[in-house]
Amino acid sequence: MESNICKFFSGKNILITGATGLVGTCLVEKLLRVVPDVGFIYLLIRTKKEQNFNKRVNEYFSNEIFNKVKNQNPTYLHKIVWLHGDITKANLDLTPEMIETIHTNVNIIVNSAACLNQITPLRNAIKYNIYGTNELLKIAKGCAFLDCFMHISTAYVNHRRSEHEIDEKLYIHPVDPEILMVMSDELTSEELERESANLMMDWPNTYTYTKNASENLVYKYRNHFKIGIFRPGSIIESYAEPFPYWIKNPNGFTSVLSKAHLGYMVDLNPKAPGNAPPVDFCVNCILAASNEVASNDRAHIKFYNFSLYTQTWADLYTSYMKGIHNPWLIFGSFKDRLSCHLKDLYLEMIGKPARNIDTIRRHEKMIRVLHYFMNKEFNFFTKNVDCLWSSLNAVDQRMFLFDMHEIDWDSFYKNMHEHHQKAIPDDSTFKT
Repeated sequence: MESNICKFFSGKNILITGATGLVGTCLVEKLLRVVPDVGFIYLLIRTKKEQNFNKRVNEYFSNEIFNKVKNQNPTYLHKIVWLHGDITKANLDLTPEMIETIHTNVNIIVNSAACLNQITPLRNAIKYNIYGTNELLKIAKGCAFLDCFMHISTAYVNHRRSEHEIDEKLYIHPVDPEILMVMSDELTSEELERESANLMMDWPNTYTYTKNASENLVYKYRNHFKIGIFRPGSIIESYAEPFPYWIKNPNGFTSVLSKAHLGYMVDLNPKAPGNAPPVDFCVNCILAASNEVASNDRAHIKFYNFSLYTQTWADLYTSYMKGIHNPWLIFGSFKDRLSCHLKDLYLEMIGKPARNIDTIRRHEKMIRVLHYFMNKEFNFFTKNVDCLWSSLNAVDQRMFLFDMHEIDWDSFYKNMHEHHQKAIPDDSTFKT
C-alpha cells in the first residue's frame, strides 16, 4: 500500500506564503522530508528592517527543525525557489517575471501569511490579513495548472461576543472586505480607528475581525478554483515531528504558560474546551486536506475546523503545572516581581534603562487579551476533519497523523515545562 498524499504531492510545485512562520516552516520541513520527489517549493519572503534578503534566506534553514532533512535529503536546497516579495504591497511586490513563473508552474498555493497580533490597529490587520490575501487570490486566478488553494484561517473566525458555535461553513462578515480595503486606503489612521469602534462592536479584536473578512474574500473565488479553508485553534509545539516540542515564535497558549513557573497564574473556565492543536498535526491535516480538495472534479470550497473537545484549557494548564516544582509558588509571583524590581533598580543606578518590570506588564497584558478566548465555552463542529481522517488509508494515517485522540495530553503538557526552560528565556515576551 502506498501513500496517496505523497503520490499527490509528487512532482507538484507549491507556493507558500508565511513560510517563515510556525506553520509555514513546519510545512516546508514536512514536504522536504516525507515527499523527496516534490516539485519546486516557492517561498515568499520579505526583507525585514534589521535583515537583508540574503541574510534571511541563509538563516532560514539553520533552524534545528531541518536537521533531519539535511541528513536524509542533502540536495534539498535544489527544491527551493525564493521569491522576494511583500504581502502588503500590490502584486505581492513580485516582478512580472516572478508572477509569470507562478502562473505557468504552481500547482498548489498555501496561504499561511497573517498578522497574529490580536491588538494591532485595524489598518495593520487589514493590510496583512485582507489585502495580502486579496493580492494572492488575484495571482492565483491566473495560474494555468492550479489544483488547490489552501487558506490558513483560525478556529475563532466566528468568535463574536454573541456567538458560541463554529460550524464548517462560511460566516458572513458584516462589511464587504473590499469596502474595508477601500476604507483603509482612504481614511486617516485617526478616522479609521474611530470607525473601528462601530465596526467591531461584536468582535473581541482586530485579528478575528479581519480573519473572518479574509475568508469572505476567499469565498468569492470558489467558482474559479478548488479551495480549502483550514481553521486551527491556538497552535502549540510539535507533538512528534520532526521531534517533540519544536516551536518557533511562540504565541497564544504557549506564551501564557511561559511564566507559569514564576507564579503568573491564569484564571480559566473549567468548562471551556482547550483548542490547542500541535503544529505537526496541523501541517499533516493541511496536506491531507489539500489532497482531498484537489481530488474534486470541479471548483468548490471546503472548510476544515481543527479542534478537539476531550480537554479543557483548565485541564491542559493543570497538566502543565504538574511538571513545575517551585516552593515559591505558594506566594504567587511575589519572588519574581521583587527580583525584577531589584534588577531594574540596579540598571537605573548604572545609567541603563529599566526593562524587567515592563516585561511583566507586557506578559500580563497578553494574558488579559487571551483570557477572553480561554474562558468562552465554544462548540466546534469538525465533521469534515473527522471524515477526512477516516478516508485515509493505513499508510497515510501513519505518515500524516492528525487524529488528536491519539495524544496523551496529560503527559505531553506535564513534560512541556522542561522543554520551555531550554527554549524560552524567562525575560521573553511573545506576540499575542
